[in-house]
Amino acid sequence: MDSQQLLTAAQQGHPGAIAQIMHLGLAPYGIRASVTCRQQTLLVLLESLQALDAGVYGEVIWKGVKQLNPPHLQKLYVCGQQYGHPQPDWQRCFELHPLAASPEVSSPKTSAPPLRSARQWLALLLPMIATSSLLGAATGAIVKLRPLPPVGGLAQRLAQVPVFPTPTLTPPPELLPRPELPPLPPFSPPTPITIKAVGDIILGTDFPENRLPPNQGKQLLQPIKPYLKGADFLFGNYESTFTTYRHPAKVMVPGKPIYAFRTPPGYVFRLREAGFHVLSVANNHSFDFFERGFLDTIRSIQVAGMQAVGKKKQILYTPVRSQTVAWIGFSYLDDHNSVQDLATAQTLVQQAKQKADIVVVSYHAGSEGADAVRTLNQTEYFRSENRGNVVAFSRTVVDAGADLVLGHGPHVPRAIELYRDRLIAYSLGNFVGYQTLSTVGNLGHSLILSVELDPTGEFLKGEIIPVQLNGAGVPFYDPQYRSVKLIQQLNQLDFPKTPLRIDNKGILTRIQAPQ
Repeated sequence: MDSQQLLTAAQQGHPGAIAQIMHLGLAPYGIRASVTCRQQTLLVLLESLQALDAGVYGEVIWKGVKQLNPPHLQKLYVCGQQYGHPQPDWQRCFELHPLAASPEVSSPKTSAPPLRSARQWLALLLPMIATSSLLGAATGAIVKLRPLPPVGGLAQRLAQVPVFPTPTLTPPPELLPRPELPPLPPFSPPTPITIKAVGDIILGTDFPENRLPPNQGKQLLQPIKPYLKGADFLFGNYESTFTTYRHPAKVMVPGKPIYAFRTPPGYVFRLREAGFHVLSVANNHSFDFFERGFLDTIRSIQVAGMQAVGKKKQILYTPVRSQTVAWIGFSYLDDHNSVQDLATAQTLVQQAKQKADIVVVSYHAGSEGADAVRTLNQTEYFRSENRGNVVAFSRTVVDAGADLVLGHGPHVPRAIELYRDRLIAYSLGNFVGYQTLSTVGNLGHSLILSVELDPTGEFLKGEIIPVQLNGAGVPFYDPQYRSVKLIQQLNQLDFPKTPLRIDNKGILTRIQAPQ
């Protein structure tokens, strides 16, 4: 098999041909490359006896594959793994054929003459590999762009391409050989990430009078606990304070109720026992007992083994397997990151995307009440407060790189939109509000949203797990699927063209565009 035939097959996207050419450049440095293809994605696993720098080697492979320019491949995954490690040490995702450059991030321009042989491609790749090996732990800029939807058809074309024998090409003699490496293990692509999310949480209050559940709330979440399991992350909005501080930030007026919530810090363990991992504290009750109560709440959440997000300019990074998920909390108040400051929101999301594979944005905004179920692309007000334009905000952060947007604040469920292959839940409603939150009408309909994302954050599938709150604000699984029916109706009203299907059991699937 001559080098021209090998190059032609590699340019057509044949993974075996690409792997053989890569091997010529990488093997002398003690690196093995295995390549496979899944639909429109090329998966490259680099393995070595020593750790490889993600920035350097990810970009080397990306530039090399861009030189080949396989026309039907949309994405490239590059993973680095040391022998003996059960999972990749790192992974990077790149676009190969973007439809159009985003205004926020753009692909580096490459200009090179057309390749005529595998030797020529190797000659372009070898200087980059040699430089990378000499630099060792040097860091390189990675361009992480939004993946494109699959277009189909590549698997059938690849099945007709013959398997090529080992090429006769040899690496330059000046490259010193490295020790023999163990056999390559089978390549497995990164696994999806599953996130479950709920809305507003109040476990009872002891201010201004005692409205706490009995037995420190140990039975409060037991009926719904089985439905909270099975995700990499369980998220909720904690809309009270965990503090013993005595002085409320809100002034008591005779004859009018005061909505300042304070829960004894020991109740935080009820949330940990239920399986929560991340709690937002960016809402209009987080400063009910001044900054002291806010900081006490964060400290209590952390002591219980969970993470809190909601400080101004905060980005929370959480690892899962070989990936990183970033969380950013917003509200309509200046005490937190504000949904009205779109420029800062874009900057925070872009900053998070530089370090994380998936970015999750949580916001507490929008009007509230039993009739606040509609999601309109306009600024919302409640009691003269500007509560932001949640549609404009959500789409802005997705455009900037967010992969999942979780809304809460209206105290009722709202529509769910699939925008640029990213899921936006405009309100998750009340989850638990023991003797504090109204459960009349739509205020009693709730849900657990389960979402499965691919390693780049693209929506794969989801589920609305229906929940109903009783008169005391205690959540139960709802066999009548009332929240599912409500969200189906709201999607038809507010986002009739969104490519998302919600069936009668609450299963969320993407509506495939015609080929």
